Amino acid sequence: MAKYIFTALDGALLNDLGNLTTTTALALNNLGAPLSIITGRAPFELNGVLKRLQTDAPQIAFHGALIYAPRTGKKGLLGAWPLEALAMMALVRSLLASFPDLGISVFDAVHGYAVKEATGERYKLLGRKRLEVLPLQELFDTKLKEVYMISLMLPEAHLAKAVNEFLHRLHLRDIRIVTVGDRQLDIVSRDARPTRGIDYIMTRYRLYAGDIVYFGCHYDEVRMADFAGVQIAMGNAEPALRADADYVTSTNNDNGVAQALQRFKLL
Repeated sequence: MAKYIFTALDGALLNDLGNLTTTTALALNNLGAPLSIITGRAPFELNGVLKRLQTDAPQIAFHGALIYAPRTGKKGLLGAWPLEALAMMALVRSLLASFPDLGISVFDAVHGYAVKEATGERYKLLGRKRLEVLPLQELFDTKLKEVYMISLMLPEAHLAKAVNEFLHRLHLRDIRIVTVGDRQLDIVSRDARPTRGIDYIMTRYRLYAGDIVYFGCHYDEVRMADFAGVQIAMGNAEPALRADADYVTSTNNDNGVAQALQRFKLL
């Protein structure tokens, strides 16, 4: 019996329409193990999923910039690595001047706001709700006390290289740039790492690698072998991740999480 589940969100727990299927939700609820999601999304984007999974376990959001306990609001912050707000306001202003077609969103621990709205179709693909659009100065003056992530939506995939080069030329030593697919770049603190959240949770729950099952999709800074006794790659995962995994399950569109739990007789 698995004592703890870690999982990616997009491409693993959710299907390509951004939905948690009934089959997957029932399988995880029947398992009854605590579950933590490792994601670049904001906490408010996880609320519906966590409610259906009936979990109060700590969650890892914003690519590791925030570790929090759900259902407890601001008091539930367990680890936080925000960006410097004034520096980020200047950065957003520079990005708008140099790349006027970018969609730019800014997130604190509770809310997300659009400085310039991304295309509706892109947000639909991400399963995201449309964010309130506010002028840059008003946003930083009246709404944001802390900034955890700036998300850049690219109108064309080929712009990723140009935007990345622009950001690196600024020599901002306190940021980390995370590539999400071919049309999204997320900016978080240099100190934001999913491994911080994993270490916190393993210590809190007194977990060993053999206690953990991990479902992954993207081969990024989370290395399954570092912490998970059972390493499961989704059928739609990147080839390098599938090659390293203990088992490759079916895709996120075919209830791969539920299928793997059944395969390993964890239900």
